[in-house]
Amino acid sequence: MPAPLPLRALGVLTVAQGAAYLLATRRLLRLVSGRSPATAEVPVTRVLGARLVAQGLVLCLAPEGELARVGRRTAAVDGVHGLSMAALAAASPRHRPVALASAASAFTSALSTYALVPRPRHRRYP
Repeated sequence: MPAPLPLRALGVLTVAQGAAYLLATRRLLRLVSGRSPATAEVPVTRVLGARLVAQGLVLCLAPEGELARVGRRTAAVDGVHGLSMAALAAASPRHRPVALASAASAFTSALSTYALVPRPRHRRYP
């Protein structure tokens, strides 16, 4: 199996992203939407930030033997989050900029994580 370092590095980046959501919530929302955050956007973004911190820590701390399974599951969580944000963007013009940014981030994370998941090497027999 390839070294788990790239997946662990992605975990560190995920922790950093979550910390930014937690520590600069209003600034990030204003930057993405071009307006003051809606009432519900601030706590929802903070919950997402906490999830990202937890998810990143799981990627960083998972035992090497469990890393492939954990990576696939975190990729699935990001994929589902991306789909939910795409649906919100379609349904709510007010939340569309923030939802599209969140969907893009989630899909990027899902695809990156899945691409970095260690895969077993199969032996070829003559």
